[in-house]
Amino acid sequence: MRLIDCQDFALIDRQDDMAYLALSYVWGLANEDLVALVAPEDGEPDDNRHSRRLPTRVPRVVSDAMTVTTDLGYRYLWVDQFCIDQKADAAVLVNLISQMDLIYMSAQLTIIAASTSGALPGVGDTPRTQQKLLSIPPPGAPGSSDDAGGFTIFTTSPHVYESVKKSVWYQRGWCFQESVLSPARLYFTDHETLFQTHSSAFSE
Repeated sequence: MRLIDCQDFALIDRQDDMAYLALSYVWGLANEDLVALVAPEDGEPDDNRHSRRLPTRVPRVVSDAMTVTTDLGYRYLWVDQFCIDQKADAAVLVNLISQMDLIYMSAQLTIIAASTSGALPGVGDTPRTQQKLLSIPPPGAPGSSDDAGGFTIFTTSPHVYESVKKSVWYQRGWCFQESVLSPARLYFTDHETLFQTHSSAFSE
């Protein structure tokens, strides 16, 4: 099993003591938005586990997930697009796909891209959808001393569960499987995040 080393931007073979996070996302959305990775300076790896560097451009959701991984104090991330050799022969791919349940069950946390863009709003340069507001001016004419009564109306954001259910991610069968198998999940929607386990949930 391979993992992304989020410090060295390399693909490595997992050792038994490596805690890792996993990413659940929609390929089609992800590959429409590529960003450049600012890789560390080339040099000798700190050990011989490194197999190869990541591409210089990766989907934004992968770059965002690498940021979340390190911000949470972890180093390793599993992403199917890079951790499964897409050029492997059919027998190898079937074997790897048959282990997907173990991969997500063994992850410390699954990062879920349930946003409209398919990325992780609020992480790095990926913006969140702003609340709409309407400013109501005071009743007095300009220059009038009667400035009472002005106020601003803020629209409320959709409930986070509704945002998840309306996302493209939620419509994908394999994504549902990944969320069910994961012991802990961190959802990123257009407006907020949701942390969820099998027994509890917390949103912003």
